[in-house]
This record gives sequence, C-alpha cells and structure tokens, in this order.
Amino acid sequence: MAKHHKAELLYHVILNAKYRKSFWIPDLLIAQAANSAKMKLVEYHNDTDHLHMLVKLPPSIAISKVVEVFKSQSSRLMKHFHCRDWDRWSRGYFVSTVGAEEEVIKDYIRRHFQ
Repeated sequence: MAKHHKAELLYHVILNAKYRKSFWIPDLLIAQAANSAKMKLVEYHNDTDHLHMLVKLPPSIAISKVVEVFKSQSSRLMKHFHCRDWDRWSRGYFVSTVGAEEEVIKDYIRRHFQ
C-alpha cells in the first residue's frame, strides 16, 4: 500500500552541561550520537557551556526519546574517546518546534556564537 503523506518535524534543541561547565564536543561525536538517536542534524553549534541543534525527525519518533538517546550516547562517547572528566548533561533541555522560520533559526544558530 502506498503512503499518501510525507511529514518531517523540525525542532530547535538546546542542551546544557551540568552546572554549566565549559565543554567542547567534537563534530564527529555529535554526528555519531545524532545518528544513534535517529535524528537528522540540519544545523548545530557548540558554545562554551551549551549545544544548539536544529534537527529533523519523522512524526513517529518522540522528541523526548531522541534527546534521551542523544544525551546518553554523546556522554558515553565523550567519556570514552575525548574527555575523561566529562561530567554529564544537565537534567533538562529546551526544545521548540520550528515552522516556516527554519531559515531564521539556522541563521540564529550560525550567528549567535560569532
């Protein structure tokens, strides 16, 4: 049976390091963790104490589960490959759906840290 619909949801996600400690996650680890979480990274940027991501997901996957998997996988990769003293992500996160303003959010993520 053919599908008669196509949907992708776009989210702006911000994750903070625990106690807002400074950190840096290499691009390869972000990509690996995103792949494990089944998210498509559209744009992302590390700041000194938080990570901004613009991600696409199919509607069948809950954003809360994706964030949980991403945080878990990125923490594991950080401890194993990059930063042995990595503490962890803070408990919460920010997420917002993105509609027609996709380009505005992309531009914000790119320019916010210059």
